[in-house]
Amino acid sequence: MSLNGIDISSHQAGINISKLTTTDFVIVKATQGTTYVNPYFDKHYNEAKKAGKLLGTYHYFGGNDPVKEADFYIKTVGKRVGEGILVLDWEGYQNSSFVKGPAVAWKFLQRVHDKTGIWPMIYMSKSVTRSYNWSTVAKYCGLWVAQYANSNRTDYQSKPWTDSKGTGAWPTVAIYQYSSKGKITGYTPTIDINIAYLSDGSWKLYANPRKQEQPVSSKVVDYFPGPDDNAKYICMAYQEVLAGRGYYKGAIDGYWGPKSIAAAKALQKKFGMDENGIMNEETVLALFGWRV
Repeated sequence: MSLNGIDISSHQAGINISKLTTTDFVIVKATQGTTYVNPYFDKHYNEAKKAGKLLGTYHYFGGNDPVKEADFYIKTVGKRVGEGILVLDWEGYQNSSFVKGPAVAWKFLQRVHDKTGIWPMIYMSKSVTRSYNWSTVAKYCGLWVAQYANSNRTDYQSKPWTDSKGTGAWPTVAIYQYSSKGKITGYTPTIDINIAYLSDGSWKLYANPRKQEQPVSSKVVDYFPGPDDNAKYICMAYQEVLAGRGYYKGAIDGYWGPKSIAAAKALQKKFGMDENGIMNEETVLALFGWRV
């Protein structure tokens, strides 16, 4: 299962998101550094929300104090936190701290989590995933990676090219940006295009994992205790993310059988938990990156 989408900034000032009929998600630049706010952030975000797109916002790191940059980003996103995925855009251009790599990025990511309870994704080029030790970040944050086959114009692709060199500490990719020369239905100029290896449900769980929880009365809770209208949906979301993190190899079918139990046990083993295969609160916290 996958989704097609774009990421936009002030460069796409005149885009009409309601016309993007083949686009599933829109990730909008919110901020950069500690002072810049995309002047079209509100407009683009609200249009994407009204059009029923899956939502995301990103902060372009500017090389300043990572805590101050994180605070600025979260303040700007404001009440939108929990509606769409949060992303740190980690690139070398205009980022004086780029060579410091994970040491700086981690402080930003951790600060966002401390203030929101949500771990952001991180965006970088594929080569950067292999140039630094991102193991701590990869333990908690999903990866949005960029690599282009060429500079040719292209519409959305279901199987875009990528090299076979891997993505460092990340066993899998959540979102892959494969062209900056996209030409999509509803928009004539070139645009960044992406494929997300997620379902609608797993996207929303990355955006706001706590929103999908059932009420809990204790620290250890079986999330599939019996008949429940949402149990299959929640189970499928767990399977999606377990598969994305390399634990689950079965079908995304909502059936919590031997393969799902084995995947949960593998996750629990990694985090030193009781290996019971039950998606209790502690296991869910680890799966979706809220566990500290």
